[in-house]
Order: sequence, then structure tokens, then C-alpha cells
Amino acid sequence: MDRNDIKNININEEIYYAKQDESLFSTLDIEQMLNSTTVGETTLNDILESNRMVLKQIYNDEYESKFDKLAGYMYVDTLRELKLGRFIRWINSSKKLTAGGFAVSIDFINEKSYILCRGINGRPFKITFDNNTIFQLMSEEEQMLLSALDMTDDN
Repeated sequence: MDRNDIKNININEEIYYAKQDESLFSTLDIEQMLNSTTVGETTLNDILESNRMVLKQIYNDEYESKFDKLAGYMYVDTLRELKLGRFIRWINSSKKLTAGGFAVSIDFINEKSYILCRGINGRPFKITFDNNTIFQLMSEEEQMLLSALDMTDDN
């Protein structure tokens, strides 16, 4: 197509034909997307409230700054909720919110659960699941689904 052809394009006509082309229709299966995420039947408000309650238990009235730093994260209550490959942050026993790392694998040693992580610098390390409060970064897909579900619930 040369420059003269571009000038002669009728954008409204192109949009009309694009709307008629079934190969361009979305093939997204929302049910399958919901089942493949960690959020399931959870709403964004549920996640925010859960994060708020956990942080209040740890920090009392001074939880707000930590709450803001964990925007986009969800509290991980059980190992089953942890998705390997996801970025996690945790609050350790000294109440410090860590920089985090990517969850690589889960090990069970001497009746304790360990999460093998890889830090941003690439170094591997382990943390205990039982002694830390874990927050997992939600995927963009999960955040988008939650926002969309919240918007439909509001209407």
C-alpha cells in the first residue's frame, strides 16, 4: 500500500468491516480465566479488607503506609494460594516489610514449609512460610478481572 492508498481509506468503512469479521471477535473465556487465577470468587474489596485486617493485627493504627506499599498484592493465607513464579513480599517476625522476591519452589523440611525465592539481584534464598506474613503480587489479568467484576457489581 502506498501513501495515496492511505489517504483514500474511509475509517468508518474499515470499522464497519472489522465489526463484521468474526475472526476478530474475542475468544476470551471469562469463566476459564477466573478458574485459572488465584482470585476465584473473591472481590477486590475482599482482598483489600483482608490485607487491611492482617496489617492492622501487625501494626495496629500505623498500618496505612504498609497498606499503600502493598497495592496490587493479596494476602496469602495458605500455601495452596501461593503461585510459583509470582513476586511476593512478606513481613518478618521483626515486623519489617521486605523488598521481596520471586517464589520459585516450596520445600517441606522437618515439618516446616519453606519458600525458595529468587531476589531481584538473582540470588536464591529461603523463607519460612510459617514465620512470615506473605503477600503475593496479583497478575495484571487478575487485577483487571477484579476491577471489571467490581464495576459490574456496582451497576
